[in-house]
Amino acid sequence: MITPKHEHNLEQQLQSWLKRFPADVPVVVVPIYNAYNEVMVCVESLLATLPGDVPLLLLDDASTDERLPQTLSALPLGPRGQYGRKAVNSGFVGTVNLAFNACRPHDVVLVNSDVVVPPRWLERLRAAAYSYPDAASATPLTNSGTILSVPYRNQPTPELVAGLTLAEIDTRIARASLKLRPLLPTAVGHCVYFRRAALDKVGYFDPVFAPGYGEEVDFSQRALQAGFCHVAADDLFVFHKGGSSFAGTEQLPQLKLQQTHALIIHARYPHYRQSIIQAANNPTSPLAQALERARQAVLEESPAAPQVQPGFVQSSLLRSSRMIRLWQRRGFWPLFYELKEYVGWQLLQFKPVRLWWLKHKNY
Repeated sequence: MITPKHEHNLEQQLQSWLKRFPADVPVVVVPIYNAYNEVMVCVESLLATLPGDVPLLLLDDASTDERLPQTLSALPLGPRGQYGRKAVNSGFVGTVNLAFNACRPHDVVLVNSDVVVPPRWLERLRAAAYSYPDAASATPLTNSGTILSVPYRNQPTPELVAGLTLAEIDTRIARASLKLRPLLPTAVGHCVYFRRAALDKVGYFDPVFAPGYGEEVDFSQRALQAGFCHVAADDLFVFHKGGSSFAGTEQLPQLKLQQTHALIIHARYPHYRQSIIQAANNPTSPLAQALERARQAVLEESPAAPQVQPGFVQSSLLRSSRMIRLWQRRGFWPLFYELKEYVGWQLLQFKPVRLWWLKHKNY
């Protein structure tokens, strides 16, 4: 596909700007299209929390709200920030692909323009992204993020828990987290850290999903097929308002677009729907444990006391984040022994079983 001249020129401009930053520093990218109020809150939170040596790219997909170019171009971003405006609107997929290409060889962190981030968010998200050598992406917990929604699992909500600020919720979750780094069937698009190794091997978003919807799922499945995995940053919470990426578009065409792209996903990856159901409903997975700890932390509920039932042994070792992460990184998962008779706490052990496919499907 031939890149339009105006986009090629913009890419060159961005590449020239990024030469001043070390290659191992990620670029934080905010794709922008209208939604003025949400954009300004998002950008304000990024400027307040990002280290001064991390580049911030505000990429405007030819917004029709003239306040955006006027305001964003006048922001005192300094050398670490850049506002780029496309001459022609191409949608979310085209805008992100331009950013992916322009930001080579850096990792890229996509932050939706209706997201607000807490202090120290990037270092925690990056730590999650590098918690596995083969991780393609890392996604934080949020109030509105499908399988990563907190405090109510699988129930996205447009607002924070009443009476709490973003910083308070994030602090509670960070303190309670075991940093299990649960594996996911897909990245969740509100805020995603993409590692360059995966982008280079798997490719960018498929233009068939333009202007948006389903592109991150398609990328995630291609990454899984290539041997990568996707991780949840279970010690980080960001606020996601939701619905601003396509603000101003009519509901019926928007719904039809979602349905069309969902059919493409199902045709390409018939297993995907079941993997999401499994991730959403497994009550004992690392993801379930991480979400439950986050829920309890936000709502200030005490963790339930461990139950020991005849026929099973529960080892505190299995609850240890260090032990779980140690074995997970080696492709193992701890399994419970089923015993013929109850022996209480006398037998505290687990059996590591080598199953490659479990590494990518144990959600």
